[in-house]
Amino acid sequence: MLEINYLGNRQIEIRGAEVESAAERIATEIGGAAFVGDSGTIRGRWSKNDTQQIERIIGQINAASTPAPAPRGERYIERLEVAERNGLNHGRSWVCNGWQVDQHSLPPEFEGELVCYVYPEGK
Repeated sequence: MLEINYLGNRQIEIRGAEVESAAERIATEIGGAAFVGDSGTIRGRWSKNDTQQIERIIGQINAASTPAPAPRGERYIERLEVAERNGLNHGRSWVCNGWQVDQHSLPPEFEGELVCYVYPEGK
């Protein structure tokens, strides 16, 4: 899980177990370089737009690193990436929109992501 600390004057610090992958994604998607320092953190000064993109990236990394929920008796919606990675029995995928997030009480990070129904084993 990654966390963002706002240090003021447009400076942020990112720390957590997946800090290396965050640095790679920030460098790729925003441009420039994001270096992991000796303390295992990323520190930098970014524009407001870049900071919003970094928050989105961190949210996606955190959502992908959350474990799959315990099996349930009925189908439920999960990110396709998580369902495939965990070998879950799932149906067709679709891009989740804001209405579905609200309707199904899904995490906000699901919006714009590929999701699918996950079914209990044997169904």
